[in-house]
Amino acid sequence: MAQLFLKNKLTANFILLGIVLIGFALRMHDLKKHDLWFDEVITYEHISMAYSGENKNFVNNYLEKNPPFYFVLLRQWSKIFGQSEFSLRLLSCLLGVLSIVLLYKVSRLFFSRSVSLLAAFFLALSPFQLWYSQEVRAFSLSVFLSLLNTYFILKALKSDDNRYWLCYFFSLSCLLFTTYFSFLLFIPQAVLILYNRKFILKWLIALLGANLLFLIFIYPSFTHQFALLQYKNWVPSPDGAGFILFSLNNFVIGYNAGPVAYNASLLLILWMSFFACFNMPVRTMIILLSFLAAPIILVFIFSKIFFPIYLDRSLIIFCPFLYIVLSKGVSAIKYGWLKSLVILSFLVCIGLSLVNYYYDALPDRSSNTVIFLKRPVRPLVDLFLLNKENGDVIGFSNYGFMSTFRHYLRQESKEYSEIPKYYFFISPGDEFFESEIQNMRSFGFKSELKFIDVNKDNLGSLINKRIWVFSTSWKRQGSLEPYARKVKMWFDKHCWKIREWYDDGVWIAIYRLK
Repeated sequence: MAQLFLKNKLTANFILLGIVLIGFALRMHDLKKHDLWFDEVITYEHISMAYSGENKNFVNNYLEKNPPFYFVLLRQWSKIFGQSEFSLRLLSCLLGVLSIVLLYKVSRLFFSRSVSLLAAFFLALSPFQLWYSQEVRAFSLSVFLSLLNTYFILKALKSDDNRYWLCYFFSLSCLLFTTYFSFLLFIPQAVLILYNRKFILKWLIALLGANLLFLIFIYPSFTHQFALLQYKNWVPSPDGAGFILFSLNNFVIGYNAGPVAYNASLLLILWMSFFACFNMPVRTMIILLSFLAAPIILVFIFSKIFFPIYLDRSLIIFCPFLYIVLSKGVSAIKYGWLKSLVILSFLVCIGLSLVNYYYDALPDRSSNTVIFLKRPVRPLVDLFLLNKENGDVIGFSNYGFMSTFRHYLRQESKEYSEIPKYYFFISPGDEFFESEIQNMRSFGFKSELKFIDVNKDNLGSLINKRIWVFSTSWKRQGSLEPYARKVKMWFDKHCWKIREWYDDGVWIAIYRLK
């Protein structure tokens, strides 16, 4: 009955509109709730050219290690809509909403309206997609462009219309200028061409043209960043093949699900994926798996053999194809009661994760690599401004918090440039940590920030001054990193503590040297 109901195009469009509105509401809710976090501050600094004379173009820069298209687009957007948290995040939000429509259009080139609507529904509700649709980073744009590019190549192969080939070329160029992981899309596109060999020349012309633009404008920056990753890399190495399953689960249920919902979701994903593969034509299965599995497996193998580049968020452009596969699996269930039960189970798991997302609950599990909740920073800036005295200095022991605090202090205080700022550390003898310190010394902090190893350097210039020390970790809550903890212990031992606060994972203390 439902299948007959959805054969009506107008009805399907109304349902799609409802799904889009749900996705829009979820993405707009609490869009300005959080202060910008570390990566978002980097984006802000980049587009606003905060360090004049240090960052003159969007390609070869020290602030940002990704291609420039998103930042060019966001900079123009901010000129119209402003640079508030809400305005900057609104671009990602709207692109995330448009991706819902695009996924429906892409899925329709493979399957029925019911499958396509369910795939769009998965994307609309996905806590993983929601996370990056509310962040001032390029991930939402990457998903939008990857779906747009896939739609154009599928339409070009179906109709052989040169207008679609031209759109494919332009969308691919934009995608290459947005994320380096877009190169992995060449694998499934090559599979498509193997099934449509008569179009190989047109595909190669468009592909080579887009890559030529990349070589001209982006290649020097790309090779530089690629070389840096080989000896200075903060990305953790994936432990084993189970890591891929963790990623697939994160794509659907996000980072915020508790253990029960997480495990239940994983079982549903495995069941529906296998069921879908047995209920679709072999050619369609190969094409969809080449879009979903092949790039992820390739990145995993590369990370194990050479150096780690495997991050769920970097692979975000491939997760919409998982939604298509799952939707096909659900739609292939013959028994209506079982189909309803599976959909309800997915909704419960996703719903629990969404509740945790909005309430800032992030379970600590191994699959949540380098994922951190956004920390409220404005209240701490206000606390400092309310309690500071003339001659006070500020010190930090965490790079991430330091950047966000400086960002909001710059906005709130006219005296920002007059307040001396320090980065206190105790060298742990770790090569990566040492290189990070050198990078901070070399780049945009050199004009306003002094670096002090409290075990080695002379703090005599700080005698008779009140020293504010902000001791934090990358995580919003939890123990400090070893070097940050040692810095706090050093100050507790060698200084008089005038006053101390603790707020949401941040230890704040005012010291005076003995």
